[in-house]
Amino acid sequence: MLLGGPKVAEGSLDTPMISNDMEEINQKIYKAFHDINSIFQGQFRILGADIHHSDQKQLLVLAMPFKITPNNVVQDEEIVSRDLKTDVRHPGVRSGYVIPGLIAFHFDVDLKRALASIGQVICASGKKYTLIGGMSGKNTDGGQMFEITNSGVKDPHPLYKFRLIYSFPNDPTHYFDNGCKFWQLNQNAQEKVQTETRKAGKLLFHLSGSIRKVYDALLAVMSKKSHCDAIELTLEGLKHIITFSDNCGHLSFVYNKLMDLKQSDSVDFAELLALCGLN
Repeated sequence: MLLGGPKVAEGSLDTPMISNDMEEINQKIYKAFHDINSIFQGQFRILGADIHHSDQKQLLVLAMPFKITPNNVVQDEEIVSRDLKTDVRHPGVRSGYVIPGLIAFHFDVDLKRALASIGQVICASGKKYTLIGGMSGKNTDGGQMFEITNSGVKDPHPLYKFRLIYSFPNDPTHYFDNGCKFWQLNQNAQEKVQTETRKAGKLLFHLSGSIRKVYDALLAVMSKKSHCDAIELTLEGLKHIITFSDNCGHLSFVYNKLMDLKQSDSVDFAELLALCGLN
């Protein structure tokens, strides 16, 4: 799911036309990281990015190029904090441990260099963008947030707001961080989430017909809510897919119908799957 790298509001919803400018800008950013010979070139992809919905936080998955050995540090009812050990030399590693703050620092430096090298972007739509960006404060859990802004307009606003999440070649887990430690859901919470996610994913794929859209949507939802049932995952996933899709009137109709059922407390997910022939 990573481009150029390894795998990796309730109620009625308005669905404005989505511009192709997003993908053109994404490709410029990916190429710029390559051109400056960044240590992150080919290792990331921005998920859920859309220049018409800058109020939404996105995810940037960094597929790190080395293997790790995770160690438990602290565990509560749902969250496991981990130290990630490795024996490789890398700017994000110190004394044999992967340090999320170091990775964020080096990513920030390379992001600024990459955007500076791009200059002005003139998209096929005729719109012009002058990109600047970097760190922009902390998420509620302590994770570093980044922004990329179009400085070439009178009233600059973020085109992207994102946080980093991390994957490693010998570990299927996507790790978040709080600035100091990496974290993930514990085993019981993961199993519950996986069960609910599989159910929601099955229905979302039936409705959208796109594995990539479903993957992006569920990952974006899980970054904001660590535990959701299948109904909530489906609703939030539908909202995400609708936001970043063209010609999705039928999905908006389904979303609004599901919201009506949820508000009347009459949603049975098993019945929904059976209705769609997905048992």
